[in-house]
Amino acid sequence: VLIAAWAAFWLVAGFPLITYHVLMSAVLIPLVAWRQPAVSAVLSRIRLPVPLRFIALAYAAVVAEETLVGTLAALLAEGDPAAWAPRVRQFITLNLFVFTGPILALALHARLCAPHRWEVLVMAGGWGLFAEAILQRMLTYPLLAGLLVWPTMVIYALIFLPATLSVAPDRGTRRPPLALRAILTWALAFAISIPVILTVEHLRSTRPGLFP
Repeated sequence: VLIAAWAAFWLVAGFPLITYHVLMSAVLIPLVAWRQPAVSAVLSRIRLPVPLRFIALAYAAVVAEETLVGTLAALLAEGDPAAWAPRVRQFITLNLFVFTGPILALALHARLCAPHRWEVLVMAGGWGLFAEAILQRMLTYPLLAGLLVWPTMVIYALIFLPATLSVAPDRGTRRPPLALRAILTWALAFAISIPVILTVEHLRSTRPGLFP
């Protein structure tokens, strides 16, 4: 079913978007499939408290991912190499703002609840469905939105993968039910995002060249 979803998504996606998904998957999925223990051991040795380590790695992943997005936007979508530097800067600036809510909320969740790694990735993917308006599109374009569910969740999970691997695996800690923790984490991310989005909108009106 998941392979069919990917195939259907690629049939309707443009070449830049397909290239983006291929490159993201080619770089990050092997970390899970082959090198997860080694990468996790390296990341967990970073001498920072768990929340700060999670936050630093999540922001670093956002910068790397948005560098890829800006590059593909300039070179493939626009076909203008001269637009590369401004596009990368715009995408990084925008997403350092908009990822603040989920990064801080998931970092707090990782610190307080010692979650399984897959739980963090599911929460990140679930937030992606809201942030990319996939859930809202379900009401008007259910088929198209349905094709975007799995790819969107995978990309958001991959963005948070390095931060997630830096947290020690769960050792049997008792935790509230996953559904409750997910709802509370998403609610906190949403609350943090409100002033952030208001700031972005203000900057869009006063400095329109700051964001894409």
